[in-house]
Amino acid sequence: MLSITPSCWLPSLFGACPPNPDPAARGFGAMPTHRWWWPGALSEQPGVRRTKLLRGKVLLMADDLFAAVAPLCVVELAKAEDGFYGTDSQQLVAYLDQQGPTVLGEARDALGFPSRAMARVRQQLEAVGALISADIEVPAANGGHIHTSRLSRVDQCLPLLNRPNGVALALRRLIAAGVRAAVVAPRDDVARWFAWPAGEAIAVLVDEGTLVIPARGWLAVV
Repeated sequence: MLSITPSCWLPSLFGACPPNPDPAARGFGAMPTHRWWWPGALSEQPGVRRTKLLRGKVLLMADDLFAAVAPLCVVELAKAEDGFYGTDSQQLVAYLDQQGPTVLGEARDALGFPSRAMARVRQQLEAVGALISADIEVPAANGGHIHTSRLSRVDQCLPLLNRPNGVALALRRLIAAGVRAAVVAPRDDVARWFAWPAGEAIAVLVDEGTLVIPARGWLAVV
């Protein structure tokens, strides 16, 4: 499990790199020099899944871990289908169900969503894993290329079953994997990593010995 930019106690790809020497750099220009392409290259490696489960921020994880926590995402997809996240989200997941994984611009145009509305829907659904996006390049009219995304429902990424009884276990696996990646982290920080309430899951992981409390307010792996 690996985040891209430093935002919490989870390991960060750019956090491990020498910082950009230009203090005035902003946006993509502020990324570590000559390493801006690393996240994309890593996400294209076999066995790596690009998600935005870190409260909407990019989080790379191993495919087997993603499969283990997928029941959480499948339940959120079902909620989106039922309208829990609003009409726009419901329309997007229905469209992807009919059309299959689709380039961002094509889905936006087909649904008639303004750019801001599509961005809001993506942020909402990707943060809970109901929607998965992949960075791609498409040909541009001038002969170059454009960077965009391909959108997929989570059930189009893996052969999954919607088993509600697996949700609690999936959340514990996700939290345990995060603490393992961080090695040690404040309990309050761990509770904020993901969209799902984590208090009960953390308590179970501590009770069963998967996580330990090395000091008051801190969590670590055995």
